[in-house]
Amino acid sequence: ALGIYKRRNKMAAPSNQNYTVFNTQNVNDLREILENFNDSLLDSRLYHVGVDLAARVYQVCYFDENGQDQNICYSKEQFTHFLENPPRKPLFIAMEGCSGCNYWADVIESYGHIPVIINAKFIKNMKRRGSNKDDKNDALTIRKALRCGEDLPLSLRHSQTDMVIKALFSSYEQTIKDVTKICNITRGYLIDIGEYGEHDSCTTGEMAIKCIRAFIEGHIHDPRFKDHIAYLQINLKKLQQSLELLDQYTQELEKHADRNEMCKLIQTVPGMGKLIALLMAVIIKDISRFKSARALQAFFGIVTAHTGSGNKIVPGRMSIKGDPLFKKWIYQAVLAIAHKGRYKNLKPRSQWLIDTFDESSTAFKLKVIKAAAKIIRNVYGVLKSGKGYDPEINDSLGSNKARTNRHPNNSKSSYNQDGINQFNHDVNKKKLPSFDNATELQKLGATA
Repeated sequence: ALGIYKRRNKMAAPSNQNYTVFNTQNVNDLREILENFNDSLLDSRLYHVGVDLAARVYQVCYFDENGQDQNICYSKEQFTHFLENPPRKPLFIAMEGCSGCNYWADVIESYGHIPVIINAKFIKNMKRRGSNKDDKNDALTIRKALRCGEDLPLSLRHSQTDMVIKALFSSYEQTIKDVTKICNITRGYLIDIGEYGEHDSCTTGEMAIKCIRAFIEGHIHDPRFKDHIAYLQINLKKLQQSLELLDQYTQELEKHADRNEMCKLIQTVPGMGKLIALLMAVIIKDISRFKSARALQAFFGIVTAHTGSGNKIVPGRMSIKGDPLFKKWIYQAVLAIAHKGRYKNLKPRSQWLIDTFDESSTAFKLKVIKAAAKIIRNVYGVLKSGKGYDPEINDSLGSNKARTNRHPNNSKSSYNQDGINQFNHDVNKKKLPSFDNATELQKLGATA
C-alpha cells in the first residue's frame, strides 16, 4: 500500500508521491504495511517515532535529520509543530493504547503520517528489568516496538460513535453500582433501627423505594422516627434520580443498538440481548482480524486459567484477560439461559445445554465457561457468514456425532481433516489411487 520498493543498495527517503493514503483502521493492513516497510529499507528506524502520551506534555523519541537519536519532551503546540515539520515523511508514530490515543491518531493522520496504537501490556513486557520507569524509557521502548512488524500487537482505533458508546456503558455500570450501594446502606440502616423484618426485600432499586415509602407511611406521625424519615427521604431521592439516569442510559444504548448492523446480527444468537450485543460489537468491530473463533474466545478471556506440575493440569477459575464488563454480562447471560426452564415450565434452549449443566463431575463455573465459550463461537460463525443464527446448524456442534458435518463458518473448523477423510473415503471406494502417507498427499495438493 505504501508503494515503496525494496532498496537494498541505497537509502532513499520516501516522499509524498511514493505512497498513497490507506485505511489505518484495519489492523491487519497496518501490520502488513509496517512489516513490508521494515523490510524495504536498510535502516527503517529513521522513520520510527515513539511517543509517550501524558495530560499536558508528550515525550517524543525519534532520529533527527543527521540520524542522531533524540528523546525530547514537547508541549502540545511543540508536538503539533513537529508533525508539521518532521525530519522525514511519512513517519510511523507509535503510542500506547490509552486516553487520548484516538484523538492523536486522527491528528497524526491529518498531517500525512501513519499512527500506530500498540497494546500497553506489550510495551510493559518489553521493558528490561531494572530499567527506570520514566517518560524517556517509555518513549524509547515504544519506538523499538515498531521493529516487531507482524508480531506487533496493535489496538483498534475507535470512532467518535464507539467512544460515545463506551462512555455510556461506563456511566451505565457506575449508576448500577451507585444504586446497589444505596440499597445496601438502606438495608443496613433498617436493620439498625429494627425495621428490617418488615421491609427485608430492598435488594433492588425498585424494591428499596417501596421499602422506604412503606416505612415513611407507617411512621409519618411518630415523632421518634422524625430524623430517620428525613434521612430515608434523602436516600429515596437519590434512588429515584439514579433510576431515571439508568433509564436514560438504557434508551441511548438501545438507540445505538438499533443502528448497528453487527449488533442486530449478534442478537440472533440465544442469550445475546441488545446491550451485551452492542458491547460485543463495539469491542470486536472487525471480525476479520480474528483467524478463528478460538482466537475470539481467547481475546474475550472466556478460557480457564490452570495450574499444573508433573504433567498434571488442573483447570480453575476464568482467566483475568478480556473486557471485565463483557465477562460479567456473558456470565449473567449464561446463568439466564441455563436456568431457563428449570424453575419455570419453559422449554430450554437446547439439549446440549441441558447435558452440559447436568454433568456432575464438572464444577459449576467450568460449565458456565464452557457454555459462554460456545455462545462466542456461535457469534463468530454468525458474523463470519453474515447470516442469522440457525439452531439446526449450531446446536449440532455440541454433539460428537456431528463433528464431520460442519458448517462452513463453524468456529472449530477441521476443513483440512475433513478433506483428508473425504480423500480416504474415495480411496476405499477405489475412485482414487492410494498413497502411503499424508506427505505424498500434500505434495499432490489433494488435501483441502
